[in-house]
Order: sequence, then structure tokens, then C-alpha cells
Amino acid sequence: MNRYKFMLCWFFATATSLLIAQGTYARIAFPASTSTVAYGINSKGDVSGYYTDTNNNFHGFLLRSGKYTSIDYPGSTSTIVYGLNDSDDVVGFSANSDVGFVYQSSTQSFTELTYPGASATIPAAINNAGLVCGSFGPVSYSAGFEFDGSTYTEILPPGAFLAFLNGVDSRGACVGNWASFLRKSGNFSFHDGRYSHIKIPAYKLVWGVNPAGTAFVGSQRVGANSQIGFLYQNQIFQKIRVPGSTGTIAYGINSAGAVVGAYGDPSGQWGFLWTPPAK
Repeated sequence: MNRYKFMLCWFFATATSLLIAQGTYARIAFPASTSTVAYGINSKGDVSGYYTDTNNNFHGFLLRSGKYTSIDYPGSTSTIVYGLNDSDDVVGFSANSDVGFVYQSSTQSFTELTYPGASATIPAAINNAGLVCGSFGPVSYSAGFEFDGSTYTEILPPGAFLAFLNGVDSRGACVGNWASFLRKSGNFSFHDGRYSHIKIPAYKLVWGVNPAGTAFVGSQRVGANSQIGFLYQNQIFQKIRVPGSTGTIAYGINSAGAVVGAYGDPSGQWGFLWTPPAK
């Protein structure tokens, strides 16, 4: 189910070290799950993501005020949930059918999202205006898309053969990554029909953006089998790594600067919430 999202990992290698981010880390683990990934966080501090059960089936979740709610696409035994907005509308897809969706928690209803002609549609982010950003396949050709409620727009930077959109800000700028046949790659944003390079040093993969579009989170590969998360704001990189973890990826950031993601340790893979220090 994450095959499209992680196809770019081989483009990224070890780079310079990051400043250590001060703050506090809290573990996010859906009750009785065997693994949990926290992907999105809104301005209220609600968190979205997905987990696996003891039968190795995937389920989405929403965490509000300390209470977990499971989210399952109708008829699916493998539901993946990614980002959310301040109305607790979440986006994700059914890995059984490769169909994307928007789930409105207020009405507990699903709206199917399928990019025309695509074999798989993976919505990753939704802003408060309801604009959805994501990616679609097949595996041999993956491009980004945005959906404004009525129209799908393909997003593929000039010269790229792969593009993945992972986040969206309040203006409607989608952010993601691209790669070319020349083994070049980078991070970019797409807004009002225009592509812009995200000026982040090489070998860092952007996964999320804050609503203001001024802070980015993501991951950087270190060594052969590990990754470090990062926060990039005001031209400063800060390392996001859960203490004692074997690797950390930062996926989402809200308006208060709180970051969510996933980390590994000897017991498995779990979500985390990083809260920045008080100013």
C-alpha cells in the first residue's frame, strides 16, 4: 500500500547532520495494535494515521482529546489514512481496491476519489478549503494530483517521470517530491498552475508543510537502513529523532509547530508527537 510513496527512497543518501530539536516526544500507539503510524495533525492537535491489528490488517484512525477512533473504508480489510484538516476530514485509500477517499468524521461518510484512468489513487493531504493533494499510478508512471471537489489536475514537474504529493498548505499549495530518468530529484510545490522549487539542500525528502507554508518536515536517510526526521523553518534544520529509536520520519506539522510521524524501535514501528519547547 505504500509502494508508490516509498519508490523514491533509493534516490536519497547520507547528507550533513542536523541541529538537535529540543522539545518533548510522546508515543502514539493505537490500543492493541502491532504497529502505528501518525501522519497528520491539525490546528486542534487531532492526529490521523493508520495501524495494524493482530491479523496484520490495516485500519485508519483519528485521535481526538486522547480518544482513538478506528476508520475503515466500506468492504476493505486494508485502510490507510494520511492527512486531515481542522474539520477532522481525513484522506486515505483502500489498499484492497486502490481507491482513494475523503472521510467526513462529522457525518461518518466516505466520498470516493479516483483519478480518471488511474489504477491507484492515493490522497495524502486535505486543507480547510477541502483541496486534496495526492498521487496516482500505475507503478511505472506515478504523478501527483490535486482535486478541488470537482476537477482533478495532474501535477508532474517538467522533466520528471515520478512525482508524489504529500502535503498542502492553507493557500492550496501542494508540496512533494519528483525524480527524473537522469537520476535527479528534488522537492517542489505547485500552486495556481505554477511549479516552484523548495529550496532545501539535497538528500532530504519533504513529507509535510504547515498551514502557513513556512515550515517543512520530512526525512533524511543516514547510513543504509535508517532515517532521521527533520524540521526546516527560517532556513534552519532541526533533527527530529525519537530518543532510543532506530529511525524516525516526520510526516506532518500543524500551525503551532507540533510534529507527528513514525519511528522504529526493537518492539516495532510506532507513531510519535513532538511538541516544540515553549518560547
